Amino acid sequence: MVRHGSTVWTTQKKFQGQANVLLNENGKKQIELLVNAIRRYNVNKIISSDLMRTKETTEILSDKLSITDITFSPDIREIDCGWWTGLTIDEINEKNSEILTSISDNYKRGEAESITQAQLRVRYFIDKLLLKTKTNKIIIVSHSYIIRLIISYLTEVEYSEIKGPVLGSYSYLQLKNNKWNLESHSVIPEEAIEFSVPWNPTF
Repeated sequence: MVRHGSTVWTTQKKFQGQANVLLNENGKKQIELLVNAIRRYNVNKIISSDLMRTKETTEILSDKLSITDITFSPDIREIDCGWWTGLTIDEINEKNSEILTSISDNYKRGEAESITQAQLRVRYFIDKLLLKTKTNKIIIVSHSYIIRLIISYLTEVEYSEIKGPVLGSYSYLQLKNNKWNLESHSVIPEEAIEFSVPWNPTF
């Protein structure tokens, strides 16, 4: 699983939600540098969120890895942040200082979507994928919340215990003896560290 590269909004620490924000130059560089790190997995299919930042990430990966089997799915879009979209934590607090102290899995972020609701569409996506896929070497290009939810569902580890992947990183899940194992998580090439943006909201 690959998290998209950085955007103008991530450098400004704004919630992106399902907004169509483009990668910035650092974001494109992050993904270009990630290519060699994941080439060894010999992936032959990409399934991507249909938002622009993941589409651009997919375009870079598919071009560099010569992958032509590509699917875009709204089921793995980032969690919908409603009116939080485009705002920073400070700006949200200015509107309502109690909001970020009352977060739970059932709380609808920006009055739009909760973690529980996002879990349902992620589980639907994974169940459908495992039932229909004819290949076992797939890249899923998605977002921080969604990657955490996928890992949680397959490994049966609590969502809250899974660290959000950094921008332009990959996480590797492998099925062994009928059990999903998280072999590596939030990996970025050493040369990409200078482009890393520490933006990972955990609520």
